[in-house]
Amino acid sequence: MRKRVWRLVQIHWKRLLMLRGDRRAIARGIALGVSINFIPTIGLGPPLVYWIARMINGHRASALVSTMGVKAFVPLLYLLNYIVGELFLKQRLAPILSWNGVMDASSSLFIGGAINFTVAFIIIYYLVLQWIGRRRDHLFTRQHVRHDFVSKRNN
Repeated sequence: MRKRVWRLVQIHWKRLLMLRGDRRAIARGIALGVSINFIPTIGLGPPLVYWIARMINGHRASALVSTMGVKAFVPLLYLLNYIVGELFLKQRLAPILSWNGVMDASSSLFIGGAINFTVAFIIIYYLVLQWIGRRRDHLFTRQHVRHDFVSKRNN
C-alpha cells in the first residue's frame, strides 16, 4: 500500500515538473500552492491561490494541484506556525483557557504563518526551479541522443 501511494506521488510530481510553459512560472505556481497552506484561509485556499498565481504570473494549474496535494498536512503546518510564532514573539507555549489566551494563540498562528509562508515560498521556488531545469535538460539530451541514434541508423 505504501509503495503504491509513493509511486502515485512520484508520477504526479513528475507530471507537475513536465508541464508546458516557462519554468519560472511553474516554479512560482508550485511554491505558491505549497506555501499558501501555511496561512489559515478557511476554505478559500484554491480560489485565492488561482487569483494570486494570476497576479504574480505563475502557472495556475501547478498552483492548484500543489495546494490540493498538501492539504493533508495542514494541521502539522498550523502547529509549525504556532511554534514559530511563539518563538518569534518570545512567549511560552501557554494553554488556551481564556480569551487572552485565544488572542495570543491567534497572533502567534498568523505571525508564524507569515514567516513560514515567506521562507517556504523562497526555498520551494528555488528548489523547484533547479529541479525543473535539470529534469528538462536531462530529457532534452536523452531525446537528442536518441534522435541522433535513430537518424544514423536509418542512413
